[in-house]
Amino acid sequence: MMTTGYDCEDVLNVALARPFFSPTDFIQIKGRGTRLFTFKHGEGAGQRVAKKDGFALFDFFANCEYFEEDFDYDQRLVLPKGPPAEGPEGDGDGGGIRIDDFTNTSPDPMASVARDEIGLFGMRIDREMYRDRFAQQASQAVATDGLLRQAYEDEDWPAVEERVRRLLFEKPQDFWNLPKLQDVYKTDRIPSLREILARVFGLIPQIPTRGQLADEAFERFLTTQPANAVNTRQLKVVFVAFLLDERSRFLLQEGRFADLRARDASLYGSLTQLAPEERTALVTYLQSQVPLKDFEQAA
Repeated sequence: MMTTGYDCEDVLNVALARPFFSPTDFIQIKGRGTRLFTFKHGEGAGQRVAKKDGFALFDFFANCEYFEEDFDYDQRLVLPKGPPAEGPEGDGDGGGIRIDDFTNTSPDPMASVARDEIGLFGMRIDREMYRDRFAQQASQAVATDGLLRQAYEDEDWPAVEERVRRLLFEKPQDFWNLPKLQDVYKTDRIPSLREILARVFGLIPQIPTRGQLADEAFERFLTTQPANAVNTRQLKVVFVAFLLDERSRFLLQEGRFADLRARDASLYGSLTQLAPEERTALVTYLQSQVPLKDFEQAA
């Protein structure tokens, strides 16, 4: 039940003995276990000392699973209030569960226990809250800092990035830095700071995935290069494979088409339908005009 107002350092574990639906409550309740403490037992030479280096959440209502997998962090949850609505005959049978006369005949969920270790980057709710706090502070910085606001209005992204680093990064309270932000904003790839800021400022709806970036890059290729429209489908197959599959990229660059055929017959079939000069022009464009680092797969 502890949320705010009491800092109990010697809590070793936290039992989640009720369901809750507020991410703020969840953060505060599980945060009771994060306080550092040194436990001491006994006196004098026989005293035993143990520093707390972790804690357990005994979750009886799948709260951890709910906030990790099911909760929609982009939509505010509205909970029902009050008793169940009355039915058409005024008998109160309008839905919901009457706790006072409810009997549960389901199998005991405590018959089995699942144990999950939480890694260095915490739970999803921690990452979401971290992301929301950064978005709020970055937006506030644009509104209050003249240099940042001017750079943003001028679309001078190098200056925007530099000013954000200077104003927000490596500060004692939240300790924002690029690796942490990249971890909470990543899709199947690691985004740049420019992409993160574009998402924070509402300029893009989401951080693009590798596939989405590949589609955008191919559209730019079609609009800027003299490509044969008849072979658009084959060009895209080769184009996307080059960007998204490192092994296929290597075989294309090395001209090892027999190995490519054994690896991906569909890709090889598209490649053989392109004239040699088309293949050469495509690979040259990909090597010189598309930043391959943007397509590296996130771990």
